[in-house]
Parts: sequence; C-alpha cells; structure tokens
Amino acid sequence: MQDVTSETPVDFSQRGQPSKDARRGPESAEYDPEPQREKLRGQIAVGLVVLFALAIAASFLLFWWFPDKTADLKDFLPLVLTPLTSVVSAVVGFYYGAQTRRGD
Repeated sequence: MQDVTSETPVDFSQRGQPSKDARRGPESAEYDPEPQREKLRGQIAVGLVVLFALAIAASFLLFWWFPDKTADLKDFLPLVLTPLTSVVSAVVGFYYGAQTRRGD
C-alpha cells in the first residue's frame, strides 16, 4: 500500500500533452425534445381518458347508491360530464392527430 501522508510533491511534468482527441471533449448530439413531448402527450391523454371513465363509473354508482336522488343526479351529471367529454375529445383528437401528421 502506498503512503498517502507523505509530503513529497507530485511531479506532473512527465505527463506530456493531451492528444488532439482528448481536447475536443465529448461529442454532443443535437437535443431533440420530441420523444419527451410525445411521452407527456400520451400520459395526459391516458390520464384524461381514465378520469372520464372514473366519472362515468361514479355516475353509475351514484344512481345505484342514491336511487331517491335520481332527479337531482340527472340535473347535476350533465354539468360535470359535458365539459369533461369536450376536453377528453379535444385532447385525444390532438394527440392522435399529431401522430397521424408525423406518420406513426
């Protein structure tokens, strides 16, 4: 084992010059945000479709648990489901439209 506590100076004069390739540094490719963008678009689309499915399932459960409140639920559910349907349709259409334009 080498004694690292010695106070002998280290001589770097024998190392020589770095090669031409070593001075260039790592090669860098052009940044392409498209894969991350597509992944995020897909996650948003799937999340909204899951949210829509949960809203539909919740509406069925509400009708089942509260049969005496059917009239109130018929008035309330369109207020929730109509905008959610519009948003899900727009996002899914945008996601698949972007894929079609790219040729996937």
